[in-house]
Amino acid sequence: MAATTENLPQLKSAVDGLSEMSENEKSGFISLVSRYLSGEAQHIEWSKIQTPTDEIVVPYEKMASVSEDVSETKNLLDKLVVLKLNGGLGTTMGCTGPKSVIEVRDGLTFLDLIVIQIENLNNKYGCKVPLVLMNSFNTHDDTQKIVEKYTHSNVDIHTFNQSKYPRVVADEFVPWPSKGKTDKEGWYPPGHGDVFPALMNSGKLDTFLSQGKEYVFVANSDNLGAIVDLTILKHLIQNKNEYCMEVTPKTLADVKGGTLISYEGKVQLLEIAQVPDEHVNEFKSIEKFKIFNTNNLWVNLKAIKKLVEADALKMEIIPNPKEVDGVKVLQLETAAGAAIRFFDNAIGVNVPRSRFLPVKASSDLLLVQSDLYTLVDGFVTRNKARTNPSNPSIELGPEFKKVANFLSRFKSIPSIVALDSLKVSGDVWFGSSVVLKGKVTVTAKSGVKLEIPDRAVVDNKEMIDEFEIYFLLFDRAGYGESDPHPSRTLKTDTYDIEELADKLQIGPKFHVLGMSLGAYPVYGCLKYIPHRLSGATLVVPLLNFWWSRLPLNLSISAFKKLPIQNQWTLGVAHYFPWLLYWWMTQKWFSPFSQNPKETMTERDIELADKHTKHSYIKESALRQGEYVSMQRDIIAGYENWEFDPTELSNPFSDDNKGSVHIWCALEDKQISHEVLLYLCDKLPWIKLHEVPEAGHLIIHEKQHFEDIIKAACS
Repeated sequence: MAATTENLPQLKSAVDGLSEMSENEKSGFISLVSRYLSGEAQHIEWSKIQTPTDEIVVPYEKMASVSEDVSETKNLLDKLVVLKLNGGLGTTMGCTGPKSVIEVRDGLTFLDLIVIQIENLNNKYGCKVPLVLMNSFNTHDDTQKIVEKYTHSNVDIHTFNQSKYPRVVADEFVPWPSKGKTDKEGWYPPGHGDVFPALMNSGKLDTFLSQGKEYVFVANSDNLGAIVDLTILKHLIQNKNEYCMEVTPKTLADVKGGTLISYEGKVQLLEIAQVPDEHVNEFKSIEKFKIFNTNNLWVNLKAIKKLVEADALKMEIIPNPKEVDGVKVLQLETAAGAAIRFFDNAIGVNVPRSRFLPVKASSDLLLVQSDLYTLVDGFVTRNKARTNPSNPSIELGPEFKKVANFLSRFKSIPSIVALDSLKVSGDVWFGSSVVLKGKVTVTAKSGVKLEIPDRAVVDNKEMIDEFEIYFLLFDRAGYGESDPHPSRTLKTDTYDIEELADKLQIGPKFHVLGMSLGAYPVYGCLKYIPHRLSGATLVVPLLNFWWSRLPLNLSISAFKKLPIQNQWTLGVAHYFPWLLYWWMTQKWFSPFSQNPKETMTERDIELADKHTKHSYIKESALRQGEYVSMQRDIIAGYENWEFDPTELSNPFSDDNKGSVHIWCALEDKQISHEVLLYLCDKLPWIKLHEVPEAGHLIIHEKQHFEDIIKAACS
C-alpha cells in the first residue's frame, strides 16, 4: 500500500525515539519525508525550457584571467574554503574504508593529492586555504585516523558529518532502526544536497564567515580534475554570483548527466528523472543538451547561511528504493546541484573537460595511472603527446573490478597515449611495458588464461577480434634496451627469437614477420628453426647480392640500380665488415644517398615523415649507438651466409599447416622485383603478393598492412 500523509504522525513518533539522531537531523528528516508524502515536486513544462545564454552559462575562455600579482592571488585565496565530499566507501572497487584513501597514482591517495595541492597554494602565496571533509557515518572514524598523518602539513583540515537518516521499511513506512535494525545497515546518508544544512549545523559555516571567508568550492573527492581555479573565483567575486556550477561538453558517455537550462527566467538543473518519457531521447541528445553537471560547485557562504536559516532549500527529492538483507526499504535523497535555482545571480561556467576526471571504477584507474597523465605538485596533468582531445574508452571485465585484482593483472600499466578504445574480457594478464594502440579488444575464452607478454605492442581491433592474435615487437641485439651482441649474425639473431618466444611462453609455434633490413632474421627462422613456425611473412625483404646461387647477371643488375653511395656501403659491409664503423663515421663521403627521391617514392617520403616525426622514436631505438644497432644489422644482412635462400625446404606440409608470404611493392626503389620473382620461382611454395603503385614503406599503409596480416592468418 502506498504511503500517504496519514503515515506521518506514526513515523514522527518513531523518529522522536531514536536517540542516535540529533534534533537537527530529526527535523530535517521529517521535513524531507513530509515533502515526499505531500507529492511536492516541480513539474517541468517542456515547452518552457530554453537553452541558457552565455551570460547564464559563461564560456570559461571568456572569463578574465588572474594577473601574476601575488598579492591579488593571495587576496582571492584568503576568501576561499575547499570542501570535498568524503562520504563514499570504496566498496564498489573492492576496498574497505573511505574511497578517498584508494591509491591512484605513484602511491598517493585521492586525499594525499588534495592535501598536496592546497599545501602548495598556501606555501606559494602565503595564504591559509582550509580543507573541509564532509564525511558520512560510514567514513567518519576512519577519516579521523587518516587525517592525523597531515598534522604537520601547511593545511588546516576540518571534518564534519553529513546527516544520518533512518531507512524506512517500505511496507509499514516506519524507521528501520525502530524495529531493531540499529547497525549501520539501518541508516543512510541523504545525498550531497545535505551539504548546506550539515555545514551550517556543524558550526563550521559560522567559523569560516568569522575568518572572512566568502566562497566554498565543493567537489567530489574522487574527481582528480577538481582543483582550485582562480579565474572562476575571481569572476564570482567580481560579479557577486552566489552560486556557480561547472559544466562541460557532453560525450556519448555522459548522456544521462544532468544539464543546465533556463526556465521561467532562472537557471536550474534538469535531471533525467524529471524528463517526461516522450522527451528522454531528446534529453540524451548531445546536439540540443550539450553540457552536463560535473558536480564542481562554487557557493557563497553568506547565501548558504541565509537560505538554510530560512529553510528555503527545497531541492527535488530523489526516492531511492533498495532491498537490504531481504527487506525492502526506502531512502530519500537530494543533490547539491539542484540548489542552483534558489540562489541569486546563479550561473554555470562551461569548463574544459580536464576539470572532470572522476575515478569511479578500475577502468578510470587505468587512465590516470597510465602515461596518458603525469603528476606534478599533486596535480594530474594530461600528456601533451596525446593528440586526440578525448580520452580512450575503456571497458574492463569483472576480473578487473576490485583494485587488488586490477593491480595484480598488470605487471605495469600499459602505454595508452595512442589508444582509442580498449575492451578486455576473460582471464587476461598484461606483462610489463605493453603498448596499446588504436582500437583494441582482448578476449580470453572461458577456461583459458591469456597473457600479453612483456613489451608487446597490441594494435588494430579488427585483427584482434577476427584472428585472436597479438603482436610482439622486439629490439634486436643492440637496439633500445636490448643487450649488445658484438659478433651477432643471422644465426644468432634467429636463436634469439626462439629464446625470446620460450622465455615469454608464447607457445610451441609462432608466426614471424619482417620488413626490409629487418626481414633477414625471417630467412634464418626458415632455415634454422622451421619446426617452431606457424608461418612467415617477408615484406619488401632484404636481398643479399652475394647469395651463392643467385645468377651473377641478375645480382649485378639489381645492385647497380642502387645509388652509388649505397653500393659502396654494402660492399664494405660484405668484403670489409671490420671497416664498416670507420666507413659509416668518416666525413669525406656520405655512406648513403642524401637524396631521398633516389630510394623512396613520394608516398614513401610522406609516410616516413608521418611515422618518424617524434624524435624519441629514433633516440629510443638507437640509444646504444648506430654501431651496435643499425651497422651490425647491415653486416648480419650482407655478410656471407651459411646457406642460400633458394635452397630452403618447405617447412609446411599437410601435417604441419602454415604458409610463407613475400610481399613485393612494384614501385619499390630499394628491393629488386626481378630478384624476388627469381626467388619465388625457385621456391614455388612461397606465396608472392605483387602490389602495384606501392613503395618500400608499404607496411605503413593501413589497407596494405591489414592485407598482409589477413594473408598471414589465412
